[in-house]
Amino acid sequence: MYEGFSPFPELKTSRLLLRKLSDSDEGEILFLRSDPGLNKYIHRQKMKLPEEAREFILRIDRDVSDERCLYWAISAADNPKLIGVICLWNFSEDHRIAELGYELMPVFQKQGIMQEAVSSVLRYGFEQISLEKIEAFTNKKNKNSIRLLKKNGFRLLPRRTDPNNASNIIFSLSRNAFE
Repeated sequence: MYEGFSPFPELKTSRLLLRKLSDSDEGEILFLRSDPGLNKYIHRQKMKLPEEAREFILRIDRDVSDERCLYWAISAADNPKLIGVICLWNFSEDHRIAELGYELMPVFQKQGIMQEAVSSVLRYGFEQISLEKIEAFTNKKNKNSIRLLKKNGFRLLPRRTDPNNASNIIFSLSRNAFE
C-alpha cells in the first residue's frame, strides 16, 4: 500500500548509491540536459545556463516533496559525484502506475550501471510503494534503452502511442511479471 515518499528513500546496490538530488549536482544536471549526444532521442528543451539547472533541481525537490515523483541521483557507492539520474514519475492518481526515466553520463555507459539502478528502482517501486505497473517511454531508435527495458522484463505496447512524441514507443512491466 502506498504510504508516501518521506523520508526520501536512498537505495544502495553493490556499486551504487541512489540518493536525493542536491545543489552540488548542478553542473552534472546541466550536462545531462544539454549534451547533444545524450539528448538525441529526448524530446525536450535543452538547458543552456547553470541557472536552468538550479531551477530544475528546485523543481524536482518540490515535486518530490509534493509526491509527484521520486528522482534519484546515481553516484558510485564511494563517490557522491552524480553520474546519472533515474526516476519514477508521472504517477497515476491512485499511485498504482508510474513512469520510469533514466539518463547516464556517456563515460559510465556500457558498464552495467543503469541495469543495476533500474533493478533497484523496480524493486523499490513494486515492493515498497506497491506499484501495480511501471511504464517507460523511449524513442524507437534508442536501441540501448530498448535493450535495457527488455532485459528487465518490460514488454512493448504496440497499440499505445505517446500523444506528446510520435517517435516514442511505450513499454510496460506489471508487478506480477516482475515477481
